[in-house]
Amino acid sequence: MTPSPTVPSPRAPRVRPTATLAATLLPLALLLACTGCRTPQPSAVATAPDWIVLVKSARVPPWSPWITQFAHHTWLDVKRGSEEQWWRAEVRGRDVGVVFAPIAAASARKELWLDRRAVRLLATIDGEPAYRIAQRLESLCAELDARYAADYLKWPGPNSNTFVADLARELPDLAFVFDGNAVGKDWPGWIDAGLTPSKSGLHLDTPLLGAAVALREGVELHLLGFTAAVRLFPPSLALPFLPELPFGLWNERWCRVPPIPADAPLVVRRPADDGATVERTIERTIELPADGAPLEVVVVDEESGSWAQLRLSITPPQPPRRHGTLRCEATLHFEEYDNDDGFEGGVDPGLEVHHLLSLAGTRILLRGVEGTAGAPPSVQLRLIAQSTR
Repeated sequence: MTPSPTVPSPRAPRVRPTATLAATLLPLALLLACTGCRTPQPSAVATAPDWIVLVKSARVPPWSPWITQFAHHTWLDVKRGSEEQWWRAEVRGRDVGVVFAPIAAASARKELWLDRRAVRLLATIDGEPAYRIAQRLESLCAELDARYAADYLKWPGPNSNTFVADLARELPDLAFVFDGNAVGKDWPGWIDAGLTPSKSGLHLDTPLLGAAVALREGVELHLLGFTAAVRLFPPSLALPFLPELPFGLWNERWCRVPPIPADAPLVVRRPADDGATVERTIERTIELPADGAPLEVVVVDEESGSWAQLRLSITPPQPPRRHGTLRCEATLHFEEYDNDDGFEGGVDPGLEVHHLLSLAGTRILLRGVEGTAGAPPSVQLRLIAQSTR
């Protein structure tokens, strides 16, 4: 009897390891890229709430030692009741300790720290929780000042990030997730365990090793003060010495497009396809409420990628003057840095009140003009965006 031939079983198709890896990472990369520009920007912080707490982070300045260039500095900006009452809480170094000092409203909304590093907004808290934080913050800064003036160490800590972590432990309403490169955020002294800064999980840390598991922090591993983490809400990946994704995917020139309030006048100078400027001079008439309410105006020079935010308001006239006083707070955004500017001046019709606001390729002028008879009480300005090329 002749044995029947053995039929080889079908062979499963061979899957290349590179294809498997690409198929696994591609959806994650797309997800991170799609969420990369959704991180809130400081310049978009609302003006309406009387009490606001902003938790911010930025890479250390470029003049720091090269080995620290990846590290992040964390601090708080707090609005206490009005736009004239913004305060900043941070640790600036040994012998300086904790600094709790007033800042301008424009500084609280700047996109760059020290005119060099992009600011990452880790949390925005307003209303009653912000009020409760603000009520305790000044006294906490005073209590912690001596420790940081005497014991400050850039690595492994205590440093500016350890200070903000201390505040999070003391303030139940202060909840956020640190940037993965905020070295010192997990400095325990000897050993520390408790809630994570987001209040959504637990951590355990020693000087050598530590870990955290939380809804917002995800799964974190801490080694000698450095963090590796996978987060899900929102999706992100943190690795030591590298920018945290998707924050690190930002193209600052693309993502730092000015946030335009729905009712804000917008003036844009756009270049033509051949590189020439379509409109060398643009004029717009803007009406300011006579009751002193501020109005935001945005001027964009797309040719250079620079833009300006103007916050304009008018104070009532004082006899014998017939016209009020114009107040302008301006933040000028360039590709590499920001610059604050501003002025106060009259708004008499036909009088050029300011001509020194200059972007990379645009000069901004403001002139008072006569109002229309029978129109609602307002002050009209002629805004002129003029090419300097």
